[in-house]
Amino acid sequence: MKRLPVILLSIIVLALALVVSCKQPEPENQLKTQENWILDADGIAPADKSQVKGAVVIPSEVDGVKVTKIKFGAFSDCTELTGITIPDTVTYIGMGSFEGCTSLESLTIPSSVTTIKYAAFQGCGITSLVIPDTVKILEAYCFKSLKKLTSLTLANIDEIDSGVFEDCDSLTTVTIPAGMTTLSEYMFFGCDILETVNIPESVTDIGWSAFEDCPELASISFPAALNRIGPYAFRKCGKLASVNYAGTMAQWAKVSTNFMWHDEVPATVVKCSDGDADFH
Repeated sequence: MKRLPVILLSIIVLALALVVSCKQPEPENQLKTQENWILDADGIAPADKSQVKGAVVIPSEVDGVKVTKIKFGAFSDCTELTGITIPDTVTYIGMGSFEGCTSLESLTIPSSVTTIKYAAFQGCGITSLVIPDTVKILEAYCFKSLKKLTSLTLANIDEIDSGVFEDCDSLTTVTIPAGMTTLSEYMFFGCDILETVNIPESVTDIGWSAFEDCPELASISFPAALNRIGPYAFRKCGKLASVNYAGTMAQWAKVSTNFMWHDEVPATVVKCSDGDADFH
């Protein structure tokens, strides 16, 4: 009977050892020295992308040279990358630089950045995005297919190309910042659960297919300053039952609209400040 406590203790020790051995280690960041980076005129990139795991800190300089750009495709398809720290020396994020980083959920864009190139973060796992007002250019598809994105803070940006937030399937609400005048083509195309879009008085132009195939969008309000609605802008918005316009019926008649901008929507009239007007 005296051997029983010893046997029980042995079983407990063995069980603990099994638990410890089964626990997967956290990915180790292997990019801790400057020798792990390549810096040239096109920007910085890891010397060996197979070493990109976990959270990575991009250095602000390499061999005494300041880092101002992230190179084309620098981290593309690094599926084990979970976080990235971009130094405040960087002004330019290159084309496809983080494309396909499906595990990248955390991103802070420093206020030094002015340009984000084509497809820079396409297909990442980013859940929340704040674009600082220092950013002046968003090239096409730079945040396309962020399937987990639920929160977006958008600054008044000078130039936004097509499809920037296309297929962001978890986005429910978008507030366009005051001062922005143009909503670019395919800007929010195919955002499956987008329900609310707040458009400021400054917007004058809504581009081709800007909100096409947003099936949960139920209402939209246009400012009186609106001059143009592009083709297919709200096509296939199957719940869009309320369309409002801040100006008068006479002003609405002067808004330039293109074919099928309201195709396959349930709304039948535009509610103006002085009455209901027909689509045109």
